[in-house]
Order: sequence, then C-alpha cells, then structure tokens
Amino acid sequence: MKTIKITAIIAALGMIFLVLSLAGCFSDYEGGGTGFRITIIDPDLPAQMGTSSSARQAAFGYAGDYIVTLTNAFGETITQGPVFSGTQIVDITFRLAPGPWTIEIRRGWIDSLTGEFSMTKYGRVKDFQVRTNMVNEVEIVTQSATDVSDWATFNAIFNQDDHLSSLKYGGIIFITNDLIADSTLSFKYECFTSRADTYTILPMGNRKITSISGTPVFQLPFDDFCTPTVILGMEDDIVGLDGLIGTLTITGGAAPALIEVEHGTLKMNSGVVITGNSTGGGVKINSGAFEMNGGTISGNTGFDVYIEEDADFTQNGGTIGILDDKN
Repeated sequence: MKTIKITAIIAALGMIFLVLSLAGCFSDYEGGGTGFRITIIDPDLPAQMGTSSSARQAAFGYAGDYIVTLTNAFGETITQGPVFSGTQIVDITFRLAPGPWTIEIRRGWIDSLTGEFSMTKYGRVKDFQVRTNMVNEVEIVTQSATDVSDWATFNAIFNQDDHLSSLKYGGIIFITNDLIADSTLSFKYECFTSRADTYTILPMGNRKITSISGTPVFQLPFDDFCTPTVILGMEDDIVGLDGLIGTLTITGGAAPALIEVEHGTLKMNSGVVITGNSTGGGVKINSGAFEMNGGTISGNTGFDVYIEEDADFTQNGGTIGILDDKN
C-alpha cells in the first residue's frame, strides 16, 4: 500500500506565496480570501531525488508530477499543475473563498509526445470547509491508482510483459467507460516473492462490463505463492470518493462463469451486479475464497454462485439467486 498524506492548514494570511520555486498560482479567485496551504507528503519518495523526469521514472516507475484540482459548491474548478518536487514534501499556497471545497490530488507522468497524463496515484477529500480565522488539518490516505477506459488498457495492467509498474503491488483501478470484454482478464504477473496484494476495481459513475468472448471476464489464476485480493466495489476504509463511485454491472456470455477464482480472494461489495450470463454462471470459486458483503448475483444460467469443496465462502450481505455450495 502506498500512501500520500496531505495536510491542509487554513489561516487568514492575506497573501499568496508558493514554495519550492513553483511558478504560477491559483488566481481564479480574486479579492479577499482565506489563505490555504496544502502540504503533500509522499512516503514512497526519498527525502531528496534527482530532477530528471527520465531518472525519476527509471528509479520509481513513475514521474513525480502532481495535479491539484479544487471544486467549490457551485461547480467552479481551480487546477494547479503539473507541479514537480524534487523532495518528499510539496507545499502549495493560494487563496480560496470561504465555504466547502473538494480537493483532488493526482500524481503521474505526462507523455512527452501526446501530452496525455497517466495517473499513478489518487487522493480526494470532499467538502472540506474553508473557514476564516481558523487553523484546520485534513489528511488523505491513498493507494496507487490508475484509470482505464478500454479493455486493452485494463488487460495490460496484469500482462506479465507489459505490467504498469505503478500497480505492481496493488492499488485502485477506476473504470471510466463501459467496457467490452473480448478476452479474459487474468490477474497475474511474474511473482518472485510471496505477496498478498490488493486490487480494488471502482466504477466512476454507473459502468458496465460486457463479455463477448465466451470466457470469464475476470479470472484469479494465482498459485498459493501469490494470493492477492481483488475487490469489486467500495470498501468502507476508502474515504473521500462518495459521489464519484456508481454501480458496476458485469454481464454477457461466458463459460463456466463471468468470474472464476482459482486462488486468492475475491471480495464483492454493494453496487456490484453480476447478471445475464446466457451461457454460464455468475461466480465460480474452485479454490481460494469469496467474501460477499453486498451487491447482487442473479439471473445467470445454471447457477449464480458455485463453491467447490476446497473453497471458502462467506456471505455478510448481498443477494444470491441460486447458490450451489459443495461445502
């Protein structure tokens, strides 16, 4: 797990200053405002590091550039960045009108040819109250993160030959479009040490994944040496994302099931629906474990959840149409 700690200290400063020789400022809000300083602390970076983008990417797998986005209650947005720091701590100071502001931090790298920004970390605080004559602190704890808008990009994350280094040890995957699954996504990589990484799949808005391959959408083929956890939907300990995350529907034709687990752990939370498999079941657990905390699995062919004798199954919530548990 990688974390970014963001401490925002608010006081009536009456001026704007930037540290670390940052050029530019948040000038969208003119007039008397409240001084606001965001301190970004990334424990995954050393206290000092080189300023070369290529050197940073070679050493850490991603560049140290931040984009900070602030949104007020009226939907007005202020964006600063990309901001680069050669140290572990970045301070950015500006003025804001009093009231609720949502703070988003994106870290990543910018393609020098296309200009596209590839996110490797994400953090968010919603409705932070900017007040005058007060000192406030807020923290954002984030994981490594990326967003995917097509199936090929999603699949590449777990391709042993094309693995995104920012998610080697788990993280959040935001789905930003409806996806057409023309192949099985296998959560796999070359595992040299015993690990139990966690991957959380979250839909930005209401999203659907439709299988057209006739094979499972997701498959956990890890052996006993590498047993990660794949989480579908929001966990309670992920804060700041309320209002962004919608429902995730997994559907289509797939045999033997839309999701198949050989090893590792599958967790399913509220807002996830697995349904409409015309050629197979919903979730098939051959080994490993399945923990269902919410959501719905129903309307599939033959079974909705199938649990083999060697598998573990725990249902804390949610709805299952047809359960075939061999234990």
